[in-house]
Amino acid sequence: MLPHTVVFCPSEPGSPAPPWREPARLCAQAGVRVVEPVLPEDEGPAADTPAARKAHWVATCAIAIATSGGHAPILLVAHGPTGVMLPALGFAQRAARRGLHGYVFVDALIPDPETGGGDWPDAPVTYIASPDAPPDAVLQAELRGWRIVRIDRADLAQAFEDLLSTD
Repeated sequence: MLPHTVVFCPSEPGSPAPPWREPARLCAQAGVRVVEPVLPEDEGPAADTPAARKAHWVATCAIAIATSGGHAPILLVAHGPTGVMLPALGFAQRAARRGLHGYVFVDALIPDPETGGGDWPDAPVTYIASPDAPPDAVLQAELRGWRIVRIDRADLAQAFEDLLSTD
């Protein structure tokens, strides 16, 4: 079963843009709704503390999903440091009664095991690891029993095509 909606989460302001162009194109070609939330460049008071930045990031993504017509099942995708925020975004989707198809971490940091009060992950997790992936994050994903997909830097689109064809 394909996800109905794939959310390609944004990087935090000041971080490099994630490589979503080709994976998003492939998802759209497969008939999957693509949502790419955009964070404002200047977050103002929302950037005062790390907790405030996380809350603002989650709220921005959740609003983008709701206003774009995103429907369940939803696949949440994060890159780099924003991976640690996926459980909070997943919780926001459950609170909005939108079921999750899964989580995909692309060369991302992963959340602390205690995130989500012990009930996370609440959907299947895939970790896509290029040579740029943080080795500790890949090891933690392996130890948690998550699906690991190892790719070359240029193969992210192919990894998503495979992911969509096996779900």
